[in-house]
Amino acid sequence: MPCSKNNLIPVSMPMTPTISTHDGFSSISGRRLYICDNPEPLNASVFAGGPMATMWSELVPNTTSVSYRLFVWHHNPSSDTTRKYGVTIGNAGASAVTVGGIRYDSVVGTNSNFLNVVGTCLAETLLAQSYSSAPNITIGLNKVQTILEFELKPNEVRGLLVEFTLTSPTPITARIRTVAGSTASQVLNTWQGSVIGTVGGHPRGSWNYSEVQGSGRTISFGAAASMNGISVLGAASPVFPEPSPSGGMLANPAGFGGIYNINLTLQNTSGKQQTADLYLNPRGGAFVGAVKVGSNPVAGIPVTQAAVQGVKIGGFSINAGQSVTVPVRITSGGGASTPVALVLHNRG
Repeated sequence: MPCSKNNLIPVSMPMTPTISTHDGFSSISGRRLYICDNPEPLNASVFAGGPMATMWSELVPNTTSVSYRLFVWHHNPSSDTTRKYGVTIGNAGASAVTVGGIRYDSVVGTNSNFLNVVGTCLAETLLAQSYSSAPNITIGLNKVQTILEFELKPNEVRGLLVEFTLTSPTPITARIRTVAGSTASQVLNTWQGSVIGTVGGHPRGSWNYSEVQGSGRTISFGAAASMNGISVLGAASPVFPEPSPSGGMLANPAGFGGIYNINLTLQNTSGKQQTADLYLNPRGGAFVGAVKVGSNPVAGIPVTQAAVQGVKIGGFSINAGQSVTVPVRITSGGGASTPVALVLHNRG
């Protein structure tokens, strides 16, 4: 699906304000998050044990209905071989399993443009829910089926977001796998090997939530032109942490595939009407992603450099002694670094 053109424009920040760290959040149940970003490069060492490899897998919770969001991100560093990766589900339960409500987006780029082309586009898709749809799939007893699969030509980076719901008349016994093929001819649903080891510390794992609600915060401003803000989305502790013991999971500090929500109150204590601009400012490294402020449309955030750049995500006119509370939704794109700050610039 093509990217929208509603991208914000990074600008130099007028100044670098002091910000407070904000880590308070609670998980929002309803959809599990499955991340597969490690090992990120599909190089020859990944396939040392055979023509295919399991990059991550999860035994589905033993229930009759469960919803998922999968974020998968890999690149092919080969100069002459097309690789493949996809999602398979194996059913070892007492009844057939239906994979319903399949919605997905897959974007391909190169090592030179993956942040904007792949990362920003997938983040916009997630917040806007602008997926493509696929037909339902029924998995019979003791069957393994490929749900989606994609090729990666030499030097390509491909990201995938897919959402679906598994249902069965009896408790589900099934396993989701991300399988990579050393060549494009590999038949992914014939492979049921164990998960390979980690390389490079990129995130992978499964969590029983895919969104969090940050506790509400207030930013106040007075009469003089000034800036202040809060740091969110992995400011100190990851929204999607590595459990102990990890079972092969690695923390997802950038929140790939997840959504961070916060109700932000902007308070005018200046004694006169003020106009203020709200910025998103990276604090950990180059950031790409998407944001939705109030009822505004989803906006993409292209490459924005940490501390020295920001994107304006809203403008507000607030009467003396008044405040406005606005919901903000943020997601980071593949390759992004966090934390990020929400900074209010009072024009004075």
